[in-house]
Amino acid sequence: IEPDDHIVAIGSGGSFALSAARALTAHSSLAATEVVRESLKIAADICIYTNHDIRVLELPGDAATRPTASTPSNPQSPDRESDTR
Repeated sequence: IEPDDHIVAIGSGGSFALSAARALTAHSSLAATEVVRESLKIAADICIYTNHDIRVLELPGDAATRPTASTPSNPQSPDRESDTR
């Protein structure tokens, strides 16, 4: 099963994060990792079971399948995983 907009979410704050990600993807030019980070922050502000301890791990893959394409030039770069604590 694959969503039409290539955006998925799970967990108690998943519906909030999904809604935020869809809006950010449609109305901004943010990179995929920034859409993820910002939508999780929004979900954490709304859902009492979601917190602001956010870790984003970007997996290597085809940028064409992402809602917004932002592929680093060096996939082995140590900054591929970011921690916003």
